[in-house]
Amino acid sequence: MRKKIVAGNWKMNVNLQQTQQLLTDLIEEANTYPSDVKVIVAPSFTNLQAAVQQLENVNIDVAAQHMSEHEKGAYTGEVSADMLKSIGLTHVILGHSERRQYFGETNAKLAQKVSIALANKLTVIFCVGEELENRKNNTHFDVVTQQISEGLFHLSPVELNKIIIAYEPVWAIGTGETASPEQAQEMHAHIRNVIAERYTIGVADSVSILYGGSVKPSNADELFTKPDVDGGLIGGAALKADDFSAIVNARSDQKLQQYIGLTFTVAPINPVNEILIAELSELGFDTFVETETGLEAYILEENFDHTILDDLYVFENPDFDVSYTVEQIAQVNWNEEWEKNFNPIKVDDQCLIRAPFHPAEEVPYEIIIEPKMSFGTGHHATTYMMLKHILAEKWEGKKVLDMGCGTGVLAILAYKKGAAAVDAIDIDNWCYVNTLENIARNRCPAISVKEGDASLINATYDVIIANINRNILLQDMPIYATHLAENGSLFLSGFYEEDLPVIKEKAASLGLTYQTHLEKDKWIGAKFTK
Repeated sequence: MRKKIVAGNWKMNVNLQQTQQLLTDLIEEANTYPSDVKVIVAPSFTNLQAAVQQLENVNIDVAAQHMSEHEKGAYTGEVSADMLKSIGLTHVILGHSERRQYFGETNAKLAQKVSIALANKLTVIFCVGEELENRKNNTHFDVVTQQISEGLFHLSPVELNKIIIAYEPVWAIGTGETASPEQAQEMHAHIRNVIAERYTIGVADSVSILYGGSVKPSNADELFTKPDVDGGLIGGAALKADDFSAIVNARSDQKLQQYIGLTFTVAPINPVNEILIAELSELGFDTFVETETGLEAYILEENFDHTILDDLYVFENPDFDVSYTVEQIAQVNWNEEWEKNFNPIKVDDQCLIRAPFHPAEEVPYEIIIEPKMSFGTGHHATTYMMLKHILAEKWEGKKVLDMGCGTGVLAILAYKKGAAAVDAIDIDNWCYVNTLENIARNRCPAISVKEGDASLINATYDVIIANINRNILLQDMPIYATHLAENGSLFLSGFYEEDLPVIKEKAASLGLTYQTHLEKDKWIGAKFTK
């Protein structure tokens, strides 16, 4: 799993006494720093050893701002990698735009420096970025690609995993200008694509890419929400302990939130659980666990009010027996919970779904996701069956809709199997955001994601995939039929074996022909054609 990193580049600022005071202030703040973020500072050469000594028992690493491409010799004023290592440094910044601009550092020279730094067991923060002129004439991607390929692509995959890349649009350094979060994400995703093309997606996904261009406490949080932005290389704001600390804390995923948990006891289990999940999802509940007696449902405390349950259909139906209890849940780091419990899924030895913290495997189709608390990881029987359906079909050139996309895994697999264009829709904001993150992570530019329900469907599709629940399927099947091309295929899941006759009957009334179905744990994944 790639690291989250915030590094402070102090440049040619602060003398020894000022360095010691700034470090003292940072040390006071350090106990607030989240454990999932690596923190680095880069003082000037004259203050490096003092910084290493002052931070000896503090979880802050020290980096040099540059180093020589020579191991040793008659190079007056230069500093070697071995010298840096000898005073306890762990990192070195190479290729900063100011070094390129003012000191003529070329990609070839930086490639030499990178190799020497790695040979001396220094982790490299390798800077890339374009001038304003490059962005105006639309050559910014070419410039960054050349910097990466000429500076880093002589490395082995193992060596590349010891590199941290920092993207710094030169026009946004020290100017007060900042690339928009969308511009930053676009370039970070491009960098990861370039690495994936030279190495593998697994290698690309393990490289941390930082944004460096006027990052401040006011914009850090928005920048850091982008899926390919792993942290920041901070300039001016790194010289103020409170600003730098605010940016460090903005990078953490360990933002603990207070949840309310409702435990429902229901009879009959089916279909009450399905209806409850559908209704509660619309009220802001984002996590569900089915139990032997009913359902556990969780919602952020700030979004919960007892009155939101008053109009639930399950309470109005005399055939249903439903009761519940409410409790406040201790703060939970949901990402940590997923890392503990989310295991890789392999389908028919053809498709592997894994998180970035799992090792890669040789399979035809690999999908890397950070599921958070979204549905659709592949563990549930319905998603697993839909993956099997997709693997069994031909997708080249088809236009596809993934309705109720969850984490986006079905859309991603359809794209990887050759679909020309894929739309994904989910009513849940968490799923919508998570799908955006996962399609970026898996380099699937032809997937478009929307937040909402079936009313958003406004195109004709060769294939529609709908993995939702029985009641929503029955409600929305007329819309699916209307927007399915002649000879198109409709895949439905999210209902039990005993519901298949009702689904078939509804499909037939809409001119859809039943073809086949899969069954797993009493759930059904069915195929219909038009």
